[in-house]
Amino acid sequence: MHEFESNRSSMLSSFGIPHQSSMIKELTVQRRKLLQKSSRSSNIPRPLFEHNATQNDEYYKYLQIAPLVPDEVIKNPNELSVRVFDAAVIFADISGFTDLSDKYQTLDNGASKLSAELNRYLGIMVQEILAQNGDIIKYAGDAFIAIFKVDAQTSYQFAVQKAIDVSIIIQKNCRNYLVEEVGILLNVKIAISCGEVHFALIGNESLSHYVIVGEPVWQVKGLQQDFISGGDILLSLNAWFFTQDSLYSYQYNRANRCYKILGFRDQTNVIRQQYETMHMHLQGKAHHDTHDARSNLSE
Repeated sequence: MHEFESNRSSMLSSFGIPHQSSMIKELTVQRRKLLQKSSRSSNIPRPLFEHNATQNDEYYKYLQIAPLVPDEVIKNPNELSVRVFDAAVIFADISGFTDLSDKYQTLDNGASKLSAELNRYLGIMVQEILAQNGDIIKYAGDAFIAIFKVDAQTSYQFAVQKAIDVSIIIQKNCRNYLVEEVGILLNVKIAISCGEVHFALIGNESLSHYVIVGEPVWQVKGLQQDFISGGDILLSLNAWFFTQDSLYSYQYNRANRCYKILGFRDQTNVIRQQYETMHMHLQGKAHHDTHDARSNLSE
């Protein structure tokens, strides 16, 4: 069983902050505003929010940890029961990180430079996901898992479409990313699935972890391990079932039973195809109506 676990121990309670629902709600709103703004203007994450808080302010502490904690934890920090929901799941893994680490090991202050470069590269991807109301569930070194939750406002089809669209944009911005200082190219491997997932906090108020498990989590993990290369976007059959294939260029891997997304399809061709289909339908209907009219006259 593949589990994605957080070692960030009870971030809310460790700051000694009371769990106030109104503050949490405002925190989420401010977080979204910042991320939507910063994703358009910069590729570097901005940790501060539009709030006149001082470093001694408890609200300021909330603002600092918000981007590091999943929404599921922020919204219900004291809920220890298992939460079951449907979601589109993204698993992104950086290709080239080992070579990058080896290069930076030979440089002065290499560890901090490596960390800064990794944060910069991951920041490009993370901001795109959060700006589209996705949620980063887990960071694991050079990889992360994110979800687009299915709810009353978001259908399965829309959640999967958002996951694919964001992944295409990420690949456009992050494919063959050159780290000039050491001459290493980075790429990202992305796998997408969807289905029912189980999320739970484990522990108590002073120390807790969280886990997320379920079929889509195992599917994206399997795709990442076996069939994927840097720069790829792979979809499981579960995710493909909810995909509007007319929007994308893709290939089907029959041996591995998965789909590879190549990019957005030329929308001019899509519109033309839709027009031609509608035109043929109208022509057929007009021919059918004319035939009926002639039959009536002959009678």
